[in-house]
Amino acid sequence: MNPRSATIARICCALGLIAAVAYLVWRIGWSLGQAPLLLAIPALALEIAAVIGAATLTWALWPGPDALPSSPERSPWRGEVDIVVRVDDQPVTDVRASVLASRSVDGCAGITLLLLDHREDVRALADELGVICRLVEVGDRNGLRSAALLHEAPAFLLLDAGDVPSPDALVQLTAHAVRNDIAVVQGRCEVYGGDSTENNPDGRHELTFERRSLNPALGARGMAVFTDSGALIRRRALATMPIDNDNAIAAQWQTTIELMRAGWRVIAPVGCVVIGRQASRDLAAISRERVRRAAAARAVVSGPRGVLRVPGLRLAQRAAMVAWTVRPLSGIRRVLTFAMLIGVLLGSQEPFIISPLHVMTLWLPSFVMTAVGLALLSGNALRLGDRTRWSLRYAGVALCSLAPFDRLSEAERGSNSPPAARLLPAMITAISVVVVMRGISEQWTHTLGPLPRETLVAALTCAVWLLLMAMDSLRLLARPLLPRRDFRVGSWQPASLLDQVVFMVDVSARGAGIVVERQLMTGTRAMLETTLPTSSGCISASLPIVVRNIRPDVSGGWHVGVEFEDPPWEAANALAELCVIEPARRHVQYARGNADEIADRAEVISLAPPMPTRRPALRLVAACALLGVVASAIPTAVNAEAPGRATAVGVSSVVSAQDTSTTPIASAVTMLLLLLSLSAVLAMSMALGVVKPRDPNSR
Repeated sequence: MNPRSATIARICCALGLIAAVAYLVWRIGWSLGQAPLLLAIPALALEIAAVIGAATLTWALWPGPDALPSSPERSPWRGEVDIVVRVDDQPVTDVRASVLASRSVDGCAGITLLLLDHREDVRALADELGVICRLVEVGDRNGLRSAALLHEAPAFLLLDAGDVPSPDALVQLTAHAVRNDIAVVQGRCEVYGGDSTENNPDGRHELTFERRSLNPALGARGMAVFTDSGALIRRRALATMPIDNDNAIAAQWQTTIELMRAGWRVIAPVGCVVIGRQASRDLAAISRERVRRAAAARAVVSGPRGVLRVPGLRLAQRAAMVAWTVRPLSGIRRVLTFAMLIGVLLGSQEPFIISPLHVMTLWLPSFVMTAVGLALLSGNALRLGDRTRWSLRYAGVALCSLAPFDRLSEAERGSNSPPAARLLPAMITAISVVVVMRGISEQWTHTLGPLPRETLVAALTCAVWLLLMAMDSLRLLARPLLPRRDFRVGSWQPASLLDQVVFMVDVSARGAGIVVERQLMTGTRAMLETTLPTSSGCISASLPIVVRNIRPDVSGGWHVGVEFEDPPWEAANALAELCVIEPARRHVQYARGNADEIADRAEVISLAPPMPTRRPALRLVAACALLGVVASAIPTAVNAEAPGRATAVGVSSVVSAQDTSTTPIASAVTMLLLLLSLSAVLAMSMALGVVKPRDPNSR
């Protein structure tokens, strides 16, 4: 960020926070009036929580002390660092790629596979590759305690299976460990492989802001969070910490608090990109990860060992951890906001006395200026609207995180439509039905009771805003292409299959797409003879394959999708290098801005056909809601007491039948809205039972 942008960002954030504080002062002192406490107190609490969240993010991103200098010559661990690959439920192809990539890392003293559960296939792979394989100790669900006790090396690099370290990962990380009080150097992970369910609608990964902006800003103060794979850990610091027997996310965040209490520093150097990772397209796995993040964030803030209750932390350290949990916890605030809007529209109760003057002069400037300032402070890593989208995507996750994940049934854990993914469509449907009901009530039936015009306009504006952002979060406003299950490297490699010459148009570590002249049958097993070009040389391979799908190709032949069945180890290593390691390392170089160091090899992502619209019910419900808003704002009642002058009655007026005249157009509109309201009710049941998020793995 250049000095001019930093100055503008600081001014915007300062003005936005000043306006927010002034707005809260007005809210507390003059806006409550006769509002019912059941709505007034939660509304005020939600606004205070929003201001606190914005203030902590502003403090975290505000230019703080300069980052610690790096010095490869002064690195205390050069050539004495082990690499520990933590294996959970990842496929064996991912484990192979991580081990092969770790072998070429400069300064690696040894590689160990750490199994969180007993797996014979991984043990066989370890014997094949000649690396150590260990099972975690009893009562160690995350592997941190076992990793700290594996070797006598002073430090180790923690990787999750499937992550690909850059060749200079240890050089980059150890160069920043120049002080003896540094416990963890958190490297940055970059996700590649096209679009996925864990990406925002604009195609960026959900954790881009935390990885590129927030954690490095906290790391400049020595208060970064031990978050992810790619962390260089001082074994002595971790061995003395009490580590919870919890999932990896919760244990790593809680360990960060314990390290801060003990006087250790955790840093996340800016631009230290050392890990490449393929984007996940497993909806159930992504949902589990989000639930764990929300539960871990709640424990970090208010748990028995959270920053609000545990002693021995400085105020800045508490603020750093609160800033880290703002986005994971924002889903709870968004669920309560939806519930409050429904209560206001159905109950015809004001949460507070709305003053258009104060809203326009205090609330709106604080909302806009804070969003612009945070976007500038984060280097546009936190774009306008991202906080709202994130909170909506975390709405269902926030509720699911209130119950232990272990209580979910096996069907719910592995479902392609987990409970966390079903809440947001239900929320869209509910608010849409309520808005339509309010529109009918305001214009004709008046069964819901009157609302002051200012309150009604404010509530409907918030409802439309949330509807639009929710639809954007669910990708209902646009339909991007979703890729196949695996990242595929494009090629036009000749091969031989069943005595005919074919061409591999794309290839992954687990399968390939080939073009054939003669049609094959699904389930056919054969040998695919080809040559795999890698950066270390060309390898001739005989790959046992099974045909999984087939469709006509534009060239006049047939496009066949095949899966590899237990390929020979030489071919498996070549596939891992070609399809996982090389793309990951090229992406790391792109993220570092070193495009000139990338090999001249085209990288193509094979895309699936356009995803069909599977949510017409939600689109219909949203359209009904917009019609309800229009019906609420258009005056249709005419004052009959003043002949010759038509006076529109406000949206909150209750007009008796003898004082109004109804036109045929109004009657037609009434019937239309009633039919749409019935459609919305039917759509709600569909959204809750039939309409489910599409599984991108399905073909």
